[in-house]
Amino acid sequence: MKYRLLAGCLLLLSGSISAQQKFEQGSRYVQGFARVVNHGQSFYIDSTGKIAFDTIYNNRSLDDSWEESEAGYLPQDILQVGLNGKQGVMTVQGKWVLRPEYDTIDTQSPQQWVVKKDNKVSLYTSKGFILPFRFEDSNQLDSLTFAVKDKGKWGVYNKEKDELIIPNTYEDIDYCYGCNAKGDYILAQKNGKWGVVSFKNEVLIPFEYDHEHMNMRSDEWVESFYKDDQKLSINLKTKKVEVDTCQCLPGDEQSGLDTEMGSFTGQRENGKWGLVNKDGKLILDHVYDDITYHANSALIGIVRNEKYGMADTTGKIVIPMVFDYWVEPLCGGALFTSEKNGKELIYDKTGKQILVQYSHFQEMAMEDGTKMLAIIQGKLYGFYNPATGKIVIPQYTSLSYYGDPNYLNIGVGDKYGYIDKEGNTVVPPIYDYVDLHAIPKNDQLAKINLKGKTGLFDVKQQKVLLPVIYDYISTYDDSTVLLVTKNGLSGICDFSGKMLAPVKYRDVVPFDSMYSLLKAKDSSNAEILNKRTHEIYKLPFDTAFVAAEGRLIMVWQHGKCFLYDIDKKQKVEGAYSKDGFPEYMGYFSNHRAIVVRNQKFGYIDEKGNYVVQPKYDYISNFHKGVAAVYECIDTAARIYRYGYIDSTGKEIVPVIYDVPQDIITKFTEEAFFGEDDSEVLVLMKNDGKKGLAGLNGRIIVPLNFDHISPEKHGRGYLVTVGDKFGILDMNGREIVKPIYERMMLDELEGYDGKVSFDFPVMMKAQDDNWTYIDERGEPIGVNVVDYVDFSTLDWGEPPVVDPPAAPAPPADEK
Repeated sequence: MKYRLLAGCLLLLSGSISAQQKFEQGSRYVQGFARVVNHGQSFYIDSTGKIAFDTIYNNRSLDDSWEESEAGYLPQDILQVGLNGKQGVMTVQGKWVLRPEYDTIDTQSPQQWVVKKDNKVSLYTSKGFILPFRFEDSNQLDSLTFAVKDKGKWGVYNKEKDELIIPNTYEDIDYCYGCNAKGDYILAQKNGKWGVVSFKNEVLIPFEYDHEHMNMRSDEWVESFYKDDQKLSINLKTKKVEVDTCQCLPGDEQSGLDTEMGSFTGQRENGKWGLVNKDGKLILDHVYDDITYHANSALIGIVRNEKYGMADTTGKIVIPMVFDYWVEPLCGGALFTSEKNGKELIYDKTGKQILVQYSHFQEMAMEDGTKMLAIIQGKLYGFYNPATGKIVIPQYTSLSYYGDPNYLNIGVGDKYGYIDKEGNTVVPPIYDYVDLHAIPKNDQLAKINLKGKTGLFDVKQQKVLLPVIYDYISTYDDSTVLLVTKNGLSGICDFSGKMLAPVKYRDVVPFDSMYSLLKAKDSSNAEILNKRTHEIYKLPFDTAFVAAEGRLIMVWQHGKCFLYDIDKKQKVEGAYSKDGFPEYMGYFSNHRAIVVRNQKFGYIDEKGNYVVQPKYDYISNFHKGVAAVYECIDTAARIYRYGYIDSTGKEIVPVIYDVPQDIITKFTEEAFFGEDDSEVLVLMKNDGKKGLAGLNGRIIVPLNFDHISPEKHGRGYLVTVGDKFGILDMNGREIVKPIYERMMLDELEGYDGKVSFDFPVMMKAQDDNWTYIDERGEPIGVNVVDYVDFSTLDWGEPPVVDPPAAPAPPADEK
């Protein structure tokens, strides 16, 4: 965040405290907190002046860059803070997550923080604390169950029952924390040996094994136990214990199956791998050098004597072991690929080899998720559709499957077209460029280009709809007709290719989905096209423009202006037509159009009736239902006064205010209305004083100030009287009297005329200390001698003292 200091015309910002306190240095308020310093010691106070924290442990500062955390996750853009040795956490936007009441807070996990208070541990998530502060240590097993430690022993606590379901009797507990399917048992250590205990407190495997946290599972298999230095595989259903004769101890090379095996387990006997299902049944004999499991295809990769193949989960060999590399799934498991003698081979999911005449392939993913296989032969491309078995032989020099769910863009040399997923020609490849998405909301028409000219091709009718002779073809917003352009002239056709207006018009302007205004090159008269009846009729007028209001056009004829109704095919009569039509008319805005009669400005509605009589020397456009009106007091001296009217023509602010000469010289409506989102009207006098009125005309800020700057977040107005600064609230009520020579701002006035400050605001009178003033205009009781930045001691330099490191968790925490 930028900040600036201005003195004399000099601005600044900061914080607060309740009882009168004085500090050597202080910062502006940042996200609700300010830094104050005494004798080199920093404290951080809240908006009441109370010390909120005295330490920031991590290298972060408060700012406005933090984004909302994802659902289920804790914020990671945080400050870890301390107060009197206790720890807390807040977001970088100054929102408390945990106030500084805790011994330690471990924030490493984005999903769960470990919090210790009075030597008891709880777990904090995005939903709050999920465990009472009763235990010495804890690890979450599932949504309701926790491994907990008390008096040096581990047990299991159920949150829903609020009780121990396994008593604290074990030396250690382990669990497959990373398994997607959560288990209903724990591995527990007793008297130095490990066993398995269910959540019903039943011993499933006796305590007679060694254990390493490897090969962890949550199903019927336990593969992390060892006995007599032998790796074991134990089935919890059958209680069968088998020895892995490969002696695969921790650190030894494992099969890929050990880390991702679904509901199966790999077993090794005499150095060979086999596969056992969850019931303990051997489905692949121990004859393989390695095994890998493709979960998305229910197939098992197998290798023996450096030859690779595949079996299914019943043990049947579906692809023989004849390949030089692993067999890998393609197209969502519909196909498989491997390599033999340097040639890539493709098999279907029954194990049958297909596409035997080809050797190079690439998977393609269409926009709708359909997966197909590109066939590459030399420099030519074709494809295979596994869903239908269709083979499109390599015949195209380019093949693009991006951007469309149904069609593929093809190239033959330097010409392009489209085919469908079965290889049927949709647009023949004879064009320099083809685009199926050029016509919005229409998947039937493709724009075709040849030798710099453009036409249209109908995909469904398989024919050229518009010949390739046009310079441009485009659609209107309503997408009911097409605009075609050739040699600088335009015409209109419908989506069937029928010409509704020939290509002879220099201007084609749409009213809506029914009418368009046409202006021919060789005629001064305008024409109207009815796009529904296809009728074109001429207007007997010199000049006509779309009025931007319903189906009206503005007509200039013989030095006069009037409205013409397209539906009724007649002039719009009204009060504005009496004694002759006006000399000038503007486009409609907010259902009002400026008119000028006898050099006086007014407004009419769509019926030609006056909303504002033409009595002003100038009038602005309407902004949020309000327009500025001007009267000339002295033409030679260029002296004008102004006021404001509402949409009914009522003067809500009388015409008594002065237009400054610099604005007359360089007129902008923003000088009177501010930016587009402004809700105020600017009032000015020639003596330089300014004020503000609301959109209803009520005076918000009287004309007492030399400068008025709105606060960009709606916190009020910064005002000046001479070189003194003050603050008003949004209703113009004085919060801070304009008696201060300096003020600290978050941001200086920008192009929009707005500043940024926050309360408590930091202000300084002549020869006085800085003081903090809240949104009520009351000092919060904190004074500082000098300014210091919130996050540094010397205007952007790093702190001269390092913040203390966050305390490390006790050695017995896991």
